[in-house]
This record gives sequence, structure tokens and C-alpha cells, in this order.
Amino acid sequence: MTQQIPAERDNFGRLLVDRDLRVPSVDGVFATGDAARAACDDIGNYALMSCQHATRMGAFAGNNAAAELLGVPTKPYHQKGYVTCLDLGEAGALFTVGWERQVKMVGDVGKKTKQEINTVWIYPPRAERAAALASADPERVTDVSGFF
Repeated sequence: MTQQIPAERDNFGRLLVDRDLRVPSVDGVFATGDAARAACDDIGNYALMSCQHATRMGAFAGNNAAAELLGVPTKPYHQKGYVTCLDLGEAGALFTVGWERQVKMVGDVGKKTKQEINTVWIYPPRAERAAALASADPERVTDVSGFF
């Protein structure tokens, strides 16, 4: 899909974007999720192809596309916190924190956290206006920086 946009890409085919998730070479185009190579912070970490990053990037991209149309300030994407939770089948799960992937949970407690992520955190909000608007706030979506 990114091939339809005349812009620079990385070796995975992701569009290079600025901190507002805007594709610099194409007016009015924002990219997010697996389609975008976006800096998460100012120290060289980039969003990975994961729901953790895509969900938060989507909130920022949506906010910024609307802000640009309305002529109000955009918000630069950032995601300083990072966690990994890998389901290991019958062995439970492995949960790590930070770009250094410091192990915080393993086994059954890791599995319980992985199940909560899959059944609560990454699903759409309730079909209520207030819940939907709150879930679209880029500062609240999947912010794991305070998790540990």
C-alpha cells in the first residue's frame, strides 16, 4: 500500500515520517502503524511493528490530521516506554520492560498479563461517545511509560 505514495521508505517498506507522523514529501498525508517509520523519542528508538506502537501512533496521526485541517497545533508522537509480552504457550509468557528488554514477569503471571493485554488493552472502546473520545486522546493511548 505504501508504494502508492511517492515518498521515501525504509528497508521494510515503511514510509519515513516526521515527529507529527506526517509524510514530509506529500502534503496532507500522515502514516501510522506498520506503514510508518517513526521516532519514539530523541535518543534513537523507533516504533516497532506492534499493536503497542500502532495504537498510540494511530491516535497521534488522527489527532494531527484533524489538527492540520482545523489549523490548530499538532502533537508530536512520542512513546518513551516500551514493553514486550510474548506468549510461550504452556510455558506461560515472558514480559520485558524498556528498550533493553529487562525481564519483569515470566510463567503464569506473565501469561495473565498477556491475556489482559489481548482481551482488554488492545480492543476498541465501548460504543459510547465519551469512551470513544477518551480512547482517541494521543496522550492516553497505550502509554506504558508508567507501567513499571
